[in-house]
Amino acid sequence: MSLLHSVSVNTLSSSLAEPFLCGAGSPSLLRGTLHRMIEPRKIDFSGLEPAIHDEGVGDREADVGGTRWALVEYAPGHGRADWCETPHSGFVISGALTYAFEDGRDDMALAPGEAFALPSHPRHRGRNDGDQPARLFIIDALA
Repeated sequence: MSLLHSVSVNTLSSSLAEPFLCGAGSPSLLRGTLHRMIEPRKIDFSGLEPAIHDEGVGDREADVGGTRWALVEYAPGHGRADWCETPHSGFVISGALTYAFEDGRDDMALAPGEAFALPSHPRHRGRNDGDQPARLFIIDALA
């Protein structure tokens, strides 16, 4: 089943989401945003319209306290055309994804169950070189 058709935010376990939501470990960029929220909030991605960014790359996005949260899917053999300078933190749910960097450093290959943090520089872009859809959950860093 395609992520762009039906996904539940419950895909992420509470133990996985806890570092993002509670600022566990090192200081979190999200801590300030989530502390500004005054009420608990459920985020149902399944009811959101898909946004298509490039052929074969789409997501469902939610604004959470001024920060973009997204469930993203890369179809096999597809990737982003342009370099991105928005910082992201994320988690690969299924499939495999590779991030290339504009400055020529080694690519970062990610497998299911792995998390990642991408700063604004070097700019980056993702691609799916596999034969299965790559699905991930990302949170953009604060501007």
